[in-house]
Amino acid sequence: MEQKLIPGELEELERQFAVKPDDVEVVLALANAYAEVERWEEAVKAYKLAIQLDPENGDLYNRLGVVFVSIDDPIEAEESYLKAIDCSPEESRFYFNLGELYQHQRRMSNAKYVFGKCLQLSNDPDERAEVREKLLFM
Repeated sequence: MEQKLIPGELEELERQFAVKPDDVEVVLALANAYAEVERWEEAVKAYKLAIQLDPENGDLYNRLGVVFVSIDDPIEAEESYLKAIDCSPEESRFYFNLGELYQHQRRMSNAKYVFGKCLQLSNDPDERAEVREKLLFM
């Protein structure tokens, strides 16, 4: 989510949403924009709407989890990450995000387990190296 909004982009996305409130791509773009400008409550609502429109999309739950981490709501973050994993059990970055949450909470046995799953699933050398480093220092 390292994009930078250009002036007027958020307003344009809000206009598009007014016209296409059932278009998951539009809702997701709006949710991402709200998150980027730290309008957290609106981001949560938009991600939840996107999930209603596409309830089997693990990436949407993962993004919602990231927002919950940003607003320091670890219970909702954990629930979102677990739903992401339920939808897409082969997606390593969902395990990575959950592992970081557990690590932050000092739930080390949980963190080790999900980081291990991430390591099993990941094909990304950078992600694998980062997970190995995290596991080494636990």
